[in-house]
Amino acid sequence: MSPKKRFQKLLLEIGAVVLSLIYIIPAWMVLVNSFKEKKEANKFDLGLPKEFHFENYLRVFQEGNIMRSLFNGLLIATVGVVAVILISSLAAFYIARAKNRMANGFYMYFISGMLIPVAMIPTYIILLLLKLNNTYIGLIFMFITYCIPVSIFLYTGFMKSIPEEIDEAAIMDGCRGPQLFFRVIFPLLKSVTVTVFVINFMGIWNDVNTQLFFASGDKWTMPMTVYRFYGIYLSDWNLVFADVVVTVLPVFIVYMFAQNQMVEGMTAGAVKG
Repeated sequence: MSPKKRFQKLLLEIGAVVLSLIYIIPAWMVLVNSFKEKKEANKFDLGLPKEFHFENYLRVFQEGNIMRSLFNGLLIATVGVVAVILISSLAAFYIARAKNRMANGFYMYFISGMLIPVAMIPTYIILLLLKLNNTYIGLIFMFITYCIPVSIFLYTGFMKSIPEEIDEAAIMDGCRGPQLFFRVIFPLLKSVTVTVFVINFMGIWNDVNTQLFFASGDKWTMPMTVYRFYGIYLSDWNLVFADVVVTVLPVFIVYMFAQNQMVEGMTAGAVKG
């Protein structure tokens, strides 16, 4: 390797380390301060605590209503994502195979949802008229609507990479309609399905804006529990940090198990289409 290439490689490695620190340092600060007492945590330093206060996590579970929030998050995110996967994969199958003006029109209509901002007031009025405000069904329907555009984008791109000869062979073997899709095509969408699941699960799980407008405390998911330890008159940063760690942990576990499939699905869904 020439000296010039070695220097370029060194610069890339230094750049990678710097970028890693941008993400690692805030995460480390949150983690170490979650074990400190209130006054020590308020300094926001990166040093280890003088004494580990594991009771911070116990207080978070007791005062933050974590178990109820965990149930809310799992219910809303899981039901919402499963519905998004079903709707988006079926829509993408039609768009990718039909290849006509109507299919292209549907595709452009759905993709426009990635660009158009959320209209909170009209949404609030519609939910009130349908009596779905502050209900699980209303929240799930909203999240489904938010997640469908990017999901159809990924599914359609991936679907176009599947040869149509597979459809023809399945039809000759007697597979038609739903059987063709669910028994032949859908198993081939494993990597992009994992990608859609992780992206949308993380998006729904970490959302706070929607719940501030459309849900009361009994419907809050785990990220919203931070407001129970931080406010105008109270700032228990040690408990806020502990709550953040507990909130991030489920999503982190899901991502770690699915990261390889997720990278493959993102690449295929965004490039092959």
